[in-house]
Amino acid sequence: MDCFNRGKPPILIRFRASNTFILITICLAAFTDGFLYAVVVPVLPYSLKHESGVPEHDVQRWSSYLLTVFGGATLLMSPLAGWIADRTSSRRIPFLVGLVVQAGSTSLFLLSPKVAVLMIARALQGLSAAVVYSVGLAILVDTVGMSDIGRNAGYFLSSANLGVLISPLIGGLVYNKAGYYAVVVMMISLVGVDIALRLVMVEKSTAAYWVRENDAEITSHRSILRHNSTVNTVYGTMADNIAGPRTRDRKQMPAFIRLLTVPRALANVFAVLVSYILLAAFDAGLAVFLKDRFQWSSSSAGASFLAIALPSLLSPIAGSLSDKFGPRWITVAGFIVSVAGLLGIGRIERPTAWQLVGLYTCLVLIGSGIAFVLPCVADDLTTIASNMTADNHGAGDGRGAYAQAYALFNCGIAGGTVLGPLLMSTVSRFGWQPVTLGLATLPALACVPIALFYESSGADENSME
Repeated sequence: MDCFNRGKPPILIRFRASNTFILITICLAAFTDGFLYAVVVPVLPYSLKHESGVPEHDVQRWSSYLLTVFGGATLLMSPLAGWIADRTSSRRIPFLVGLVVQAGSTSLFLLSPKVAVLMIARALQGLSAAVVYSVGLAILVDTVGMSDIGRNAGYFLSSANLGVLISPLIGGLVYNKAGYYAVVVMMISLVGVDIALRLVMVEKSTAAYWVRENDAEITSHRSILRHNSTVNTVYGTMADNIAGPRTRDRKQMPAFIRLLTVPRALANVFAVLVSYILLAAFDAGLAVFLKDRFQWSSSSAGASFLAIALPSLLSPIAGSLSDKFGPRWITVAGFIVSVAGLLGIGRIERPTAWQLVGLYTCLVLIGSGIAFVLPCVADDLTTIASNMTADNHGAGDGRGAYAQAYALFNCGIAGGTVLGPLLMSTVSRFGWQPVTLGLATLPALACVPIALFYESSGADENSME
């Protein structure tokens, strides 16, 4: 491994440690994670019956279990993945461990289509997703710094959403043409490319051992590391000298636990939770609604997902606006737009021309609102982690609190992935309009803590004592 051989510079060190290459590697990891999560969605109802031997009346239940276990594993693993990444000398190590888990999970799909094996494979995919989000976003902060994190987090999230967007279409097409194992081979091929890039990537902190002083990009990173180390050491020592024993003990707790005591951080987690409840709810219920209400085919219903998914490509723009103007009111505006879409889509009843226009308009509003919320949340969590790290000389961990902050972000994603389908499943009992109205209350409620805490000093450690 490059970081263990400091006598001879690795080949193409500047390219492998460049901002552009690291961003491409992290975004491909996010794309692969999203692709592997969603590629099986259109395949499972058929493969469970024909390859796994599940009785037809149990297919829906096991299909839901296989989707839920992914979110559950991600929820459980995210805090640990973030804590480990913040304590290791190189984030590349846990990133590669996540890669090994991802490769193992994909291999299990090839090994056997039995339900028990598939459950283990999906759980391992969830563990890998915890690493991709927690460590990947932390590497972005290490690479590009604070000033552009909103925009780059937008690229990361757009990549993940693009994987989720195109994989069901590709997976269904490949399954229909070539069968179950062709889908698995496609998954393995994508993981292979991911493996290659992650192995080639070199962190800037590692590359700094070899570069010449005239390499502005990497030497600037080295200067930032040295400056932060000096400031954090002095500041952290002074804070410990004036703090009481109880305060010092509290500062030794993992940053993930301490983040749970910060109202501003909890507001961010709730925003992520609400966003992914909405996305997962429509993933689970939109096609069923269109089939029952409009008698649409699966391909026509599948095309409607483009309206809610394509706006995710706006995330880099939202991130840039957050970097420039701050995340508070952009996040609030995003949720208000989502509320408008949810209120409108509840009134869609029949497939007239105007109602179809209204349907797609509402889906675009929902998707656009969420696309503006998520990079702003990532931006604000970065600020919280930065303040916590500076105030406590690394927040008690070796690399600061960034990976643990993004682990919190990932917990919100996992929670929403689990809760969204459960809420949408109540349509059969309460009806489409009452359920969408209930969903609309969630982003409306999320605006309150965002407006109250986003520009407060809630991330400042002094205010958390």
